[in-house]
Amino acid sequence: MSANLSYRKRRVFLSHRHALLIPPSGEILTVATILLVDDDSQVREMLTLVLRMEGFTVTPARNAADALRISRSMSGQIDLLISDVEMPDTDGLQLAAALRDTYPAIPVLLISGGRRHIDTLSSFSCCFLSKPLHMATFLRTVRQLASERRAHVAA
Repeated sequence: MSANLSYRKRRVFLSHRHALLIPPSGEILTVATILLVDDDSQVREMLTLVLRMEGFTVTPARNAADALRISRSMSGQIDLLISDVEMPDTDGLQLAAALRDTYPAIPVLLISGGRRHIDTLSSFSCCFLSKPLHMATFLRTVRQLASERRAHVAA
């Protein structure tokens, strides 16, 4: 309920690429465009809802093939990839590697309930969170990655 209360205190303005949030302090924050990939529809829908409530622009995808198709149509407008690691067709690491061919500096947040790929993650520049997700940690990580991306784009 407190998320709804803090969300209602903000005015949301949409541009063609980003949502601009004006919190009560008057400070303007640019919120990232996120490609969210998870084969579990309940997880995907819940994370999409939470991120949109926080002002992020979210494009959900149900698998890696869907995400790659969507990314081609977004023409450089993805600021952050959030992906499940373990998916039936292609895992999140393979998806992130493929997206980095087009978006070399894209931050990646991988999420998973499994532990199979933990060793591989250390050699791949990304963040990792275990399911079940703690929403405060999840949102803090997303905000940090979006902020780093904005700093990289501005430089």
